[in-house]
Amino acid sequence: MKPAFFKPDIKMSDIIDDNYHFLLLLDRLGIRLGFGDQTVEEICTKHHINIHFFILMTSVFHYKGYIPKTEQIGECPPGELLQYLQKSHAYYLNYRFPELEKQLKEMMAAWDKTSARIVETFFREYKKEVQEHLAYEEEVVFPYIKKLMNKELISNFSIHEFEEKHDDIEAKVRDLKNILIKYIPEKNDALERNEILLQLFLLEEDLNKHLLIENKVLVPVVELMENEIIQQIGSSKL
Repeated sequence: MKPAFFKPDIKMSDIIDDNYHFLLLLDRLGIRLGFGDQTVEEICTKHHINIHFFILMTSVFHYKGYIPKTEQIGECPPGELLQYLQKSHAYYLNYRFPELEKQLKEMMAAWDKTSARIVETFFREYKKEVQEHLAYEEEVVFPYIKKLMNKELISNFSIHEFEEKHDDIEAKVRDLKNILIKYIPEKNDALERNEILLQLFLLEEDLNKHLLIENKVLVPVVELMENEIIQQIGSSKL
């Protein structure tokens, strides 16, 4: 698929057929299936989604390591971006991690206690790390951005602090995936084992996109907001 593919007049069903990862994107934007032959623009208009934002997000999801252009950052609505990120957090915390934990416990029921305890501890610690990571964003970063949207600048915080503390929460998914690939007992059901590994591969890809969106879209968008307010404050003092 070429970048030109992501145009307002393309059918929404065509982009999903080309890349199934867009199903996660649509769900987080509140778009449900059953839209027939409606175009991207028609669907975005119906759901009050900024078309430039939608095309930016499809590009991020589709192209590996996609870096948004400056003009795309300038057209990105911070409110819609925050809603997307918050829905992503809810997906991880309320569905993906509980479901994965359930699948792991079912699979490890046939393991020896020592092996099961090692993987269970690893997963529990990783889950706690993700929870703390997302809680920091929900309790500190997102409220800060909302204040910026209301033209309020907090002097003791900036998006650079978030950028410096922003750790890689996908790395341990890769570690867990590799542990299971190397050490799952042969007696485990192959279908059950493969299903868990597929879910881990998908989670790793999803978290990779999530971090890219925060680092390459959210951070520069917030920087623009900060600079705009600083300039307004400076002008008012002249």
